[in-house]
Amino acid sequence: MTAAYLYALASAGEDEAMWLADAGLTRGYEGVLQAYEEAFAGVAKAKPGEELAHALDRGLRLIDYRAGRERQAIESVDRLAPDGRREQTHAAADELAGRLTEFAEGQQSRLRAAAERRSGAPVTPKPAADPRLTEARTMVIRRKRPGTVTFDDLPVPERKGYPSGAWWGPQVSALFWCDGKRNLAEVIELTEMELGPTDFDFVGYFRFLAEKGYVDLVN
Repeated sequence: MTAAYLYALASAGEDEAMWLADAGLTRGYEGVLQAYEEAFAGVAKAKPGEELAHALDRGLRLIDYRAGRERQAIESVDRLAPDGRREQTHAAADELAGRLTEFAEGQQSRLRAAAERRSGAPVTPKPAADPRLTEARTMVIRRKRPGTVTFDDLPVPERKGYPSGAWWGPQVSALFWCDGKRNLAEVIELTEMELGPTDFDFVGYFRFLAEKGYVDLVN
């Protein structure tokens, strides 16, 4: 099965690329709708006022995040096209990605309307205060090795309770978002858009990784 999958990708051309782009658009619509449903649930249960403003802000960002990931998937198919047709394939995929952008903007307008109905007046989105982000904005993580940090070479008593990267969780997702350019506050936001809100100690975790030499920490 793996060999057949790899062969299909290796032999793919422009037709297969556009088939995948169209399938990606369908999946993108589904993903954006899922993000809207989660965002709407947050708006529906929020109390009018500051709590509602926070819920609206997170919901709008969640829809934007999901649309961005799905757009990236659609646009990536141009790599399958032959060199002479890559520009045309990219333009066609970009047109499909534009449809998804318009759809996501429609869902954001829909969410704003839902918040307005809940409040009885227009609601201005407002980010919730997060004390973690103050220090995190000053930190940039540079990975020193591919893959995750499993702590296999570190005795359990020396891990200070931090989880191994051998199992999926916020610590693994956050590590993969670290590209040496984003600050840790941006990494935290992307991780929580992907997995949902968490009280994981990202600042402490990455300071610990730097202390043990697993990553470089740039202030």
